[in-house]
Order: sequence, then structure tokens, then C-alpha cells
Amino acid sequence: MSTYVLAPTGNGKGIGPFDFNLSEGDVVVVKTDLADDGDMFLRALATLVRPERGRYSFMGRTLDFSDYRNLLSVKRRIAYIPNYSSLISNRTLLENLQLMEAYFGDGMSQPLPENIMEMCRYFRMEDKLHFRPAQADPESLRLAVIIRELSKDPEVILVDGPRHFLGFGMFDLFMDLLQNRSADGTPLVFLSSEEDLVKQPWNKEVRIAKCILTVNDKRDL
Repeated sequence: MSTYVLAPTGNGKGIGPFDFNLSEGDVVVVKTDLADDGDMFLRALATLVRPERGRYSFMGRTLDFSDYRNLLSVKRRIAYIPNYSSLISNRTLLENLQLMEAYFGDGMSQPLPENIMEMCRYFRMEDKLHFRPAQADPESLRLAVIIRELSKDPEVILVDGPRHFLGFGMFDLFMDLLQNRSADGTPLVFLSSEEDLVKQPWNKEVRIAKCILTVNDKRDL
């Protein structure tokens, strides 16, 4: 992100202008004085927020926000795991996972692709896939979102406070999985004070306060 400006939303004040870069192997902790600004920054990284001005480059390509279809190939390479469930309520968890395939142009798959089934088995979700969101417990809803996002085999993983929505058993499984992805070089970005949750050292800290975003890189110290 170069000379990026994000407009205020909710109770936030907006951010920018600022520069922010992610590199292979980065583990980033984001801290903010206003929750809405932190949420907006994570959503902007996920290409879900159009900037007021500035340039977003992904793998050397400058993104065009004028049409959502221009961003589909990039969205498929970014895992965004918010602190709320984003599922279609009148579909089963299985159908929600299948819809991800359809959204990105692969059609509704039956059965699920093996990489998604592996994630379901890892999180012990096989017997819950027939539930609709209204029938599932909050942890199962969050796990469905995690499975959907990580099964993209993403280039970047963005996470909003995992401790708030997973019990200890599933939380440990999730963090072990993220540690493995990080060891392979996938950048991780955690919103809020999640540095104590990461099993390897984080190297960047982002602070957002009074519209100003600052980045502290331990490698510069």
C-alpha cells in the first residue's frame, strides 16, 4: 500500500496517508485505539475496502478497484478470517463451502475438493457440514469460515482475534496450522494484541492512533 488513505467508518476516524508492505515470512501484529479503524485496515488489506486514494500492489500488480471482478483473482489468494461469521444463512455449512468454489468460477463441487475435506477432518467438522448456520454453534461457524479461507491455499493470511471465538482445543489446532503456514513463508497479520498467540516471533508491529498508522519493524532495530 502506497500513500494509502482510508475514510472513516462506524466509530473510526479513518487512516492515512500511510505506506505498508508485506514480505514473505512476515508476522505482523496490529494494535489500534479504535476497533473500527483496525477492522477497516484488515478489510483494506483483504481488498474489501476501496481507498480514498493511494495504490495497492499485489505481487507486482497494481489493483484496479473500479470493478469487483478485477479483484477476484487477488481475493482468492488472500485469506481473511474476521471475528464474525460470514456465511449465507439459508445454506448448509457444506453448501457455503461449495459456494466459494462457485464464486471463484469453479462451479459447485460435489463432493467437496479433497483439500477442503482435509481441513474439515483436521477441525473435526465432518459431522456438522449438514447444519445450517442457525443450527450450528458459534465455534462451528467460525471454523467453517477458517476452512473456507485457508482452503484457498492463500498467499496472505489475515486474522482478527482468534482467541475470542475458538475454544482452547480448536484454538491450538488453528495456531499450529498457522505456524506451519508461516514456516512455509506465508505472511500472517493479526489484529489486536495477538503477539502472545503466535508461536514464533513477530517481526512487525502496526499501530493505528488518531488517523496515523506507524510500522515498527524489528529488523530495523
